[in-house]
Amino acid sequence: MWNIVFGVSVWAIWMARSQVIFIDQQWNFDQVVNRAKFVSFEVIQGMGINVYILVSPYERHVRWVSPQSGWVKFNVDDSVRRYALQL
Repeated sequence: MWNIVFGVSVWAIWMARSQVIFIDQQWNFDQVVNRAKFVSFEVIQGMGINVYILVSPYERHVRWVSPQSGWVKFNVDDSVRRYALQL
């Protein structure tokens, strides 16, 4: 599923970028994210994959925050893979 979500997300960003460049439309982050979620959901559902693992009780936006003066911050990447058990 990650391949589908990633591919659709890149597509949604590319479409938004094209609209900014070619039709002078304003960039709206929430619209891009919602479009990627909707299309990903539709593709995954169309493939017959259980979609219950995509639904989260809360949404969290992650962003980089600069450290306080006198501190050093190291950025790292953390990946998690969740497996759904199908009974």
